[in-house]
Amino acid sequence: MCRVAAPDVFDLLSRHAPLLRYLAEAPATKVDLQERLDVSRSTVDRTVRTLTRAGLLEETDGGFRTTTAGGLAVASYDRFERRAAGVRDGRDVLAALPAGAPLDVRALDGAEVVTASEETPGRVLERVSDLVDWADEVHGTATVVTDRTVATYREQILDGTAVRLVFDADLLGRLVARYPEAVAVAVDADRAELREATDLPPFGVRLYARGDEAVLGVTVRDDGFGALVHNDSPGAVEWGRSFVERLWADATPLPTG
Repeated sequence: MCRVAAPDVFDLLSRHAPLLRYLAEAPATKVDLQERLDVSRSTVDRTVRTLTRAGLLEETDGGFRTTTAGGLAVASYDRFERRAAGVRDGRDVLAALPAGAPLDVRALDGAEVVTASEETPGRVLERVSDLVDWADEVHGTATVVTDRTVATYREQILDGTAVRLVFDADLLGRLVARYPEAVAVAVDADRAELREATDLPPFGVRLYARGDEAVLGVTVRDDGFGALVHNDSPGAVEWGRSFVERLWADATPLPTG
């Protein structure tokens, strides 16, 4: 059977993804396709012939349907479109990161982006506080120490939330110097563990979990007021969990006692 080259397959997907999605759900005849696509019979004949030759469609007793290759191809194309849209929607956030920043595209796939501005300078911190309030476990990196964030974490730790955070040396020193009582309360509650690292990424990354649910949060600060990317899609959570666990394993536990 004749097969077209890979670049041609991508071109076919970009032009005929709706038809392939439709036929991935159930077989359809050419008449069905003509009515659904609102095109001429000759256009349907030409499209079906091209996609069949490419190995993306096959004819069955019930009409035409996607082949295994066709189903996988259109599913991959849909993932590409979602991730490209995530990169597009997050371009202002990404512009604040240095080249080569280890942020995976899965973090942006289906994400919501919250930005702060001169009119709403506390918007990002408010959303982060909401996530901390919601979670019964927070694991990741710390990027800012403020009265509000310290108070939020202190309250949630005393309420039973488990917190594991990695700080760089400067931020950890600021936390201990300015909020020694809050640190002592958190550690004494035996539900908080802090670690120190020297090579953290240029963005904050945390996993907020509650029961079987989890949300990835990525915070980025620039010359303005910063942004939060939050995402509960399985791919984003999977990447976030793996990334955070590596950072945690490489960080240095603080001395106790």
